[in-house]
Amino acid sequence: MNTVRFDLTKECGNFKNLNATNGGPWHKRHVYDQYRSNFAEYKAARIPYSRNHDSAVHGIYGGPYSHDITCIFPDFNANPTAPASYDFACTDEAIMVSLDAGTETFFRLGQTIEHQIKKHGTIPPADFNKWAVICEHIIPHQIHGNLSIYIFTEIKKAKVFHLMNTY
Repeated sequence: MNTVRFDLTKECGNFKNLNATNGGPWHKRHVYDQYRSNFAEYKAARIPYSRNHDSAVHGIYGGPYSHDITCIFPDFNANPTAPASYDFACTDEAIMVSLDAGTETFFRLGQTIEHQIKKHGTIPPADFNKWAVICEHIIPHQIHGNLSIYIFTEIKKAKVFHLMNTY
């Protein structure tokens, strides 16, 4: 086993914050029927960043209708240039809860992994060009809020990720 040693008598520079999370606090701003919340503790931890990767698998943080491309743009046959084709409500709420706690979102643009026998959202898109146009419309919303009422100028980090069906 290796040993890590620190000499606290010598100054070596700043430490990088590593206390980020995958998913924000368990809290809902719009309902009063949630009996479990870790918002106060989460906020007190002063977590600088939260990723939304695979967060749709957990019902408390965002839930099954948040973050994934197929949740934000649920009908692949819809017009990708029409704002009405997008549903940002649950994604926006999850990001707003994180922002309320002082945490910035590292936005993952992609799909939640599916371990089931049948895949729903991780299959390759029927039209890659259209999928790219959809992504082009999701990213500005998450940065500027141009497709709904929320403005997220705080989102500075994003990654594009899509789990393709590999079997």
